[in-house]
Amino acid sequence: MDLDSKISDEDLAKLNRKNALLDVLGAEGEQIVTVGDTSSGKSTTSNFLFCFPFNHTHDDIGTRRPCAMSLVPDPKCCNLKFHVKFSKAGDCINLEVSDMQEVARIIRDVNDPCKNPKWFDCLQDTQPHGRKVHVKDAFDKEPVYVRIIHHRFLFPLRILDLPGLTRSSNLPIEIAKLYIRPGNICVLVIGKDNPNNGGFPQLVQEMKHCSQTIFIQNFASAQFRQIDANFKVVSDLLGESDEKKDVVLYCVDYGAAPDPRYRDEAAQQDWLQVFSEGGVEKVKEQMQQHERESCTRLVKQAKKQMNDCGNAENAFEQCFEGQVKLGLDKVRERIINFQVKN
Repeated sequence: MDLDSKISDEDLAKLNRKNALLDVLGAEGEQIVTVGDTSSGKSTTSNFLFCFPFNHTHDDIGTRRPCAMSLVPDPKCCNLKFHVKFSKAGDCINLEVSDMQEVARIIRDVNDPCKNPKWFDCLQDTQPHGRKVHVKDAFDKEPVYVRIIHHRFLFPLRILDLPGLTRSSNLPIEIAKLYIRPGNICVLVIGKDNPNNGGFPQLVQEMKHCSQTIFIQNFASAQFRQIDANFKVVSDLLGESDEKKDVVLYCVDYGAAPDPRYRDEAAQQDWLQVFSEGGVEKVKEQMQQHERESCTRLVKQAKKQMNDCGNAENAFEQCFEGQVKLGLDKVRERIINFQVKN
């Protein structure tokens, strides 16, 4: 199954109810969570899994709390609308809006410890050494919930995006451990750093007990020579078990963020602008096309690495010793089947 799969009205109603219930249960329930080091491309991965520019966190603030994002198919909703919910320190945000910029503003606010320090427990509680956490290292476990509703959506996908793991604070690790639980799917996004040097080793024991652990190698073009080594790291650390005998590393390269000063065919488009000009269908079509083109470039790079000997469809996979696959299609299939099955 994929995002274009048509499901029965009964199953659609069940999945919508299930996702709404997960928004109430917090860390409980069977969830799909994305985790990765800061700047690994974790939030961009969530956007491409949705085929929609969902995550609006700005680089200067970052993802500082879990963000539960849900696509909600609704045959009666012809105009896109968002339902944003957040509750902390006696404050409650429960809004239905149609302006994506307003959603972006709310997401920035709930992730901004300078503007809203009372929404971050670590800035209220003194640590064992007697000092409060600096605002640049502030994170919080209370999620913000965003539901996006439209009749063009066919499958009610829900993903929980966790704060990026960072060496300057152990809080993202502690938050991740709350959500990387038995019965969940954990999607680990690997960036340009060796997985051994990031937060992944501290989460291995939790990942071993997940229903599935999915590994995604971002920046695959720049990391081409490192892919086999990265696969070996995650495979060795995860260890042998019945659940993890088919460890696979899925490779992607979304390209740089759009910059009007430079022309780069591999760079992403301004997806919010594409959406504002063409709507849900257009941005989905363009993001899928961008993903296909990036996969084509990786295949060309693989063939060059093999001196053009790898002319088969799986030329990319032939370059590597480990279980390495290209693109996000199989990842979407796995997480969507997980939602349907459960």
